Amino acid sequence: KDECLLLLQSIYGLVQAASQWWKKFVKILIHIGFTMSKADPCLLTRRSRRGIVFVGLYVDDCLCIGQENAINEVIELLKENGLKLKLEDELIDYLSCEVVFNKRKDEAWLGQPHLLKNLRKTFGNDVKHMQKYKTPGTPGFGILRNVSEDQRL
Repeated sequence: KDECLLLLQSIYGLVQAASQWWKKFVKILIHIGFTMSKADPCLLTRRSRRGIVFVGLYVDDCLCIGQENAINEVIELLKENGLKLKLEDELIDYLSCEVVFNKRKDEAWLGQPHLLKNLRKTFGNDVKHMQKYKTPGTPGFGILRNVSEDQRL
């Protein structure tokens, strides 16, 4: 006998699983008021009377940044929409990038020192006379935290 099964949801471990999860998560985020960035579909933003929240999605990893009251509101809305969340109190690593905050927790450095070490080890002689850069971003510019409720990004 020939038989066929209809797959009703993605199964963890399949190639399509991460893509299906991303699509479902984005659909829920848009449903609860997020808008997708025109510059990057992995960045979504939500503004409410409680503040602004940025969500960065990469495959099946999510980074949520914003004012605490606004983030708590988003967490509750996500739970109401059937998501089970794993929350981390302190961010020290995201997508293999080391994250180091200053004492006030209002600035952070993101980097991949382990990757740079391996690159230097592998290509050290080939690149030792090349110009060194502190950051791939524009020197002197950075992302600044919104310091008051009156300021808009």
